[in-house]
Amino acid sequence: MTQETAKTIILGELRTRMTVIASMVFFLILTILISITLPLLFKRLVDETIPQRDLREAALLLAALITIPLISAALHAVYDYQREIVGEAISQALRQKLFNHLIHARLRDLEATEVGHIIHHITRGCGLVGDDYIVDRLIPLISNALLFIGALAAMALINWRLMLITLLAFPITYLFSKRLKNYVRILEEEFQRILESGSSMLQQVFSGIRTVRSFSGEAHEKARWDTWIKRHWEVRAKTETLHNLILILPTHVVDRVLMGLVFGVGALEIINDRLTIGDLIAFMLYTPYVYTALRAMLQAQVTLEQIKVAIEGLDGLFAYEREREGGRDLTISQAAGPSITFENVTFDYGRGDFALRDVSFSVQPGEFFGIVGVSGGGKSTILDLLMGFYAP
Repeated sequence: MTQETAKTIILGELRTRMTVIASMVFFLILTILISITLPLLFKRLVDETIPQRDLREAALLLAALITIPLISAALHAVYDYQREIVGEAISQALRQKLFNHLIHARLRDLEATEVGHIIHHITRGCGLVGDDYIVDRLIPLISNALLFIGALAAMALINWRLMLITLLAFPITYLFSKRLKNYVRILEEEFQRILESGSSMLQQVFSGIRTVRSFSGEAHEKARWDTWIKRHWEVRAKTETLHNLILILPTHVVDRVLMGLVFGVGALEIINDRLTIGDLIAFMLYTPYVYTALRAMLQAQVTLEQIKVAIEGLDGLFAYEREREGGRDLTISQAAGPSITFENVTFDYGRGDFALRDVSFSVQPGEFFGIVGVSGGGKSTILDLLMGFYAP
């Protein structure tokens, strides 16, 4: 049987929901087309309607300028609802399939894994992939790409010189974010490890609270938790600062500077009769569309490193082998009653030493059978094999 991975599950869920996705794309394109018309209405209002003192057309344009955002918001709400459906479906599928896989995984692999690690990936890891990345980053990236293309085409039609100035933001921010991408991944991996260790610590403390109190270990556990909180805060602060730095550069530096440059060059174009005031207003209204798309793409690039870490963690659990059945099928004699027979059974835990080697014995119905031996001699292993926890 082919091993499932997070990627195959995600693609499978997307394929089964192609109707919803197609509907999303329809509402998305409709929303973008409506949004792109707004700056053109402002252009007409400034260049033609106001100079001609056409009150009737001015009223119609103002009504359209008020109505169009409301229609766009309603369409976007439908799109957001469908987007949430797809994202939640992916998260649920990942959680269900990972749980079903792990419940049949080899016991020795599960015992060697911290419970907090498993809990973290089933809960937060699966949710991060479906709800955070697919819903909040990947699907909106499609909408932002369409908005970017539409706005850029409209800007080129108004004035291609100003459009080229606007595009200067892309190589600057791309090179900046590319240099920081590897550092983002390192911090994200460390942050995920800290979250997992916190889950494990809480599980250990509260599942063994009687033991903690019996040995007056409250102060020790408080100190451990305080250390974890401090480390969580340090790494979280670094991670968020780096994420914000990548976004702040295009938001508060590059686009502000370039918008000032665009406005200045646009003023010169108006003076030289190569641009109208309405053209400049429309162009400036399109500029936030382009920079919004840029920020979304940069955020997606940052989130891509986060999602790689999350998917690698999920695939690491999906890679656990299934606990195989025993060496032979279990047979029960109905005539004589059930009996227990071990024939030349050998087993090891994968540590290079044998827990059992060529063990043979038989227990008949109604018979009492004692197993004695030194600690680590294999007594518990025999019972584990008998219960089917391991396979010889």
